[in-house]
Amino acid sequence: MKNALLNEKLERERTKLNKLADKAWRRGVPLIQDKEFLLQNQKVDALVLKYYEKNINRQGSAEKSLN
Repeated sequence: MKNALLNEKLERERTKLNKLADKAWRRGVPLIQDKEFLLQNQKVDALVLKYYEKNINRQGSAEKSLN
């Protein structure tokens, strides 16, 4: 997945997560007890990890080319 596409997907999923957090807050449900929020949070976590892994790999490649 290209970095720009990954960024777009991450932003969409984070927006969904924020909406779910607002919804839970309005209902008075703690986030830790909202299954829908927790599932979405896992999706966002996985995308963040993928994003950082790609950027760390790219950074490592750039450092190798400088040496």
